[in-house]
Amino acid sequence: MASARHPQRSGWFSSVLSTTSLVALMVALVSTTATTAWGQLPRTRLTSVTPPVGQVGVTVEVTVAGADIDEVGVMSFSHAGITALQKTTESGGKKTPVANTFVVTIAKNVPAGLYDARVTGLFGASNPMTFAVTSREIVRESEGNNGYDEADEFALGKTVYGQINGAADVDYLKFTGKQGQRVVVDCQATRVDSSLHAICEIYSRVDGRVRQLSFARRQVGHDPVTDVTLPADGEYFVKIYDERFAGSVAHTYLLTAHTGPHIDFVRPAAGVPGTTGTFTLYGRNLPGGQPAGLMLDRRELQKLVVKIAVPKSTTDLSLSGIRVEPVSAGLDAFEYALKADNGVSNSVPIYFATGTMGVEVEPNNTAEKAQKIQVPGDVTGVLQKRGDEDIYEFSMKAGQVFWIEVFSQRIGAPADPYLIVDMVQVDKDGKEQAPKRVTAVDDNGTNLFANHFDTATDDPVYRFQSAGDAKYRVTVRDRNFQSVGSSRHVYRLSIRPEERDFRVVVLPLGQNTGQNSNTAQNYGIALRKGENFLCRALAFRRDGFNAAIEVTAEGLPKGVVCHGTTIGVGQTSAPLVFTATEDAPEMTTSVRLVAKARLDDPAKVTAADAAKKAVVAALAAVPKATAAIKPADDAVKKAQGLRTTAEKKYTADNKVSTDAAKAKTKTDKTAADTKKAADTAQTADTAAKKKATDTAKTAADTKKVSDTAQTADTAAKKKAADTAKAAADTKKAADDAAKKLTAAQAAAKKAADDAAKKKAAEAVKAATAVKA
Repeated sequence: MASARHPQRSGWFSSVLSTTSLVALMVALVSTTATTAWGQLPRTRLTSVTPPVGQVGVTVEVTVAGADIDEVGVMSFSHAGITALQKTTESGGKKTPVANTFVVTIAKNVPAGLYDARVTGLFGASNPMTFAVTSREIVRESEGNNGYDEADEFALGKTVYGQINGAADVDYLKFTGKQGQRVVVDCQATRVDSSLHAICEIYSRVDGRVRQLSFARRQVGHDPVTDVTLPADGEYFVKIYDERFAGSVAHTYLLTAHTGPHIDFVRPAAGVPGTTGTFTLYGRNLPGGQPAGLMLDRRELQKLVVKIAVPKSTTDLSLSGIRVEPVSAGLDAFEYALKADNGVSNSVPIYFATGTMGVEVEPNNTAEKAQKIQVPGDVTGVLQKRGDEDIYEFSMKAGQVFWIEVFSQRIGAPADPYLIVDMVQVDKDGKEQAPKRVTAVDDNGTNLFANHFDTATDDPVYRFQSAGDAKYRVTVRDRNFQSVGSSRHVYRLSIRPEERDFRVVVLPLGQNTGQNSNTAQNYGIALRKGENFLCRALAFRRDGFNAAIEVTAEGLPKGVVCHGTTIGVGQTSAPLVFTATEDAPEMTTSVRLVAKARLDDPAKVTAADAAKKAVVAALAAVPKATAAIKPADDAVKKAQGLRTTAEKKYTADNKVSTDAAKAKTKTDKTAADTKKAADTAQTADTAAKKKATDTAKTAADTKKVSDTAQTADTAAKKKAADTAKAAADTKKAADDAAKKLTAAQAAAKKAADDAAKKKAAEAVKAATAVKA
């Protein structure tokens, strides 16, 4: 970009992995040596070119004006077919240059359009100013034409170059026409870098009675464009003046009245790259045009269906016939003009789309009549009357991401669009309920370089991710829709997948003058030897693209260095510095700037972003999760305590069982010993019986012995019987005690096991429920 005032770009380049922006800048090297106060040294500034227009194949004399234009001797243009030599006068065989005057020659192969003009003098190359090239014959307005009787006459089809020279100056022009002719009057002022804010009025005069037929201002690029169907043969007058009644040498205009084609807008406003699409032109005097059913300034427009080939690539797009405002500098477009037997139309931009093309179909002002569209898609509509709002309906899958954007101000229309997104809701019976509002979006306030290169726009943009499979409705209306609406209120609704990209503009920065540092100054790049010159690289980021962008310079002349710059992650601008060495030769040349960045797969980037967001959300949820888990942890600890208690009880009960078992073993041993003693007693009894028998046999003769033996036998029998009985009783008691002990031990062990198992199971169940 050469300047904030003339932000016409030279081209763009894009690829799958990276996007490269190309910008051509004019660099001039000046012989003046730099000083410590370099910021106060003068620089060449161009403020007017008179006339700012030339005819194809014709030579024209041009005068320039500006600040610090000392010794200006070179004039150059952005098209090689436009050349200039400084005018000279000859006296005494010696040629003397005429200050600030050039003879400009326009080759026959130069297309009609708008081009950059610069001058170079003692203080370097200037900023650019617009120089128009036309195929029409040019007539110069002469002063003194301040009334109907003094009006300058010109023929239809010619272009009048004029000036509003001073305050309250008014220019009257007149042409002769025939009844029924539809005459288009186009007054270019802002579009050719003029300071004039023109108002254009058309009058008829019959028998001395003047009647206004048309009034126009700020229709196209802040300039007036109007038309009138002539009611009768005769003279018609065009009145031109500044809306603030200002005037100067810089208040110039180019006025053309013709019966040729004029295009007001195109539907659709965009085409798919590399295709030949069907487009409908809306305008006036279109050859073969049909009534469009649309009124503009109370005049019906015509429409004409044409086929237009859309370029496959956006590389090096040229918009020589269209002025591009800073707010529109980030858009890709190509220009189209209709060539017909009745002339060549004005140029209009056609943009590039990424989805199915469509146009608005009325009526679509209510939810019941919402126009169903396919997404991704691109729809061109018109807010053609007061209260008009256009509603579109489409379906989305869960998780789908689309960028919804409305273009109107940026495509040169006067609308201030307002965007509403609603989700369609239905009940269980499929009956539609009140819609759920998703969002309502107004202006996009991103301003890359306020006051110098304003990019804040009235056009809304919104990133939308569907929460589920659903139908959605988008409503487009003007912010002041209850009071505005016309066929000029054209908009383009784009619903596209996330395609991260960028465009870069490079703006030379001049020194500030006066005390207001916010006032934009218009300078070219002029380097003095040993000096630095500061530019600013501005990034239009699209669809959430946030990566770093590297800007480098190529084709630098000898003695000029530029180390490039990086527009950092999330940043929109960065300084770019050109440096001239002390031995750099004087020259004026163009350099090529390249901006590159890596563009990752949008799906992967979206997934990575979603993962990052999920991690952040998870980390943010840790404190809440910890607080939520604490009761569960407490329950687990309590359950573990209950389990420990149960295990201790089980151990104690098991010890009781073990001790009982040991007591039973001891009792069993005692019983065994008692039985053994009984057996011994039995043996003794048997031995005693045997001995008694033997004794009885041997002492049968002696009664005393017999009596003694008998007594002993009886006593022994009784003792043996008592001993045996005692042993049997002891054994029975031991057996009964052992049985009771075994039953008690088993019951105690079973009760302890059951209690421990039940408590442990309950504790584990409680802990599991809490964690879940």
